[in-house]
Amino acid sequence: MSAKRHLAVLRRLSAQGSLAESACSRSFLTIISSLVNGGVVAWEKSGAGKRLAVRDSLAFAHFLARHFPKGETEVATAALRVQGAARFRDTKALRGTGEEIICVRGWHNGALLCKGEPVSIIELTQNYGLMAFLLRDESNYELRGRIATVENPTAFTRFEKLGGEIPLALYTRGCFSKRVLRWLTNQAESGLEIVHFGDYDPVGLKEYLKLRAACGDNAYLYLPQNLRDLFQRYSNPKLLQRRKSQSVLQRLRKTDDVSVLKVVKLIEETNGGLEQEALLL
Repeated sequence: MSAKRHLAVLRRLSAQGSLAESACSRSFLTIISSLVNGGVVAWEKSGAGKRLAVRDSLAFAHFLARHFPKGETEVATAALRVQGAARFRDTKALRGTGEEIICVRGWHNGALLCKGEPVSIIELTQNYGLMAFLLRDESNYELRGRIATVENPTAFTRFEKLGGEIPLALYTRGCFSKRVLRWLTNQAESGLEIVHFGDYDPVGLKEYLKLRAACGDNAYLYLPQNLRDLFQRYSNPKLLQRRKSQSVLQRLRKTDDVSVLKVVKLIEETNGGLEQEALLL
């Protein structure tokens, strides 16, 4: 149960004075355990079952004020993480951030547009190493032509050694957010081509399939000609040892994506995954 739902149940309990046992989830009871232990609320019989009743309304009100300092309307114009801290003392209580920092590097000034005009990405990359901008739900930025999405920072900052003729690289920080996927999907529908550079392990392949599901045939996985040799030399069995990785690998075996199946075969042959930094060797 989320913090918002916990607060809603607490307010119901405050307004009604009691709640049926069926309305009290395990996580909710954990949140109010101090109230139960202190006698502020207590269980009492109710028909064939029982209910949770407020015994000390003043102490209960103090609990609400302490754990949920501000109301929604008081911080409605603040950033979502600020609202989370103010309302729930937890910056992650409300999903999303309202905006996202995007980092790109580029070698062609037509690859990135802002309000329809080319951004001087060549100069920015040469002078500062990268360009960063805020991606909001309504973005002024557009990508054109062929770009790369790059999972890891080392490959991103040294992309010139990997990308060949690809004019722009976008750093994904290891995981595609929903906002970035929506942004890329909209542009793929207009012809944007996306080459994904990620780790060749279960988690990395799972991220690629998220991109593929969003952008269809306009997205594909980078498979260098020497990938088999790199697996044989540098694959790491530790990348498969986590239970989550094994679970993802089982699902990957059932995909119909030809590129992923090629990598899965190499993973099984070498009993290891390959981190994308090996491409720089």
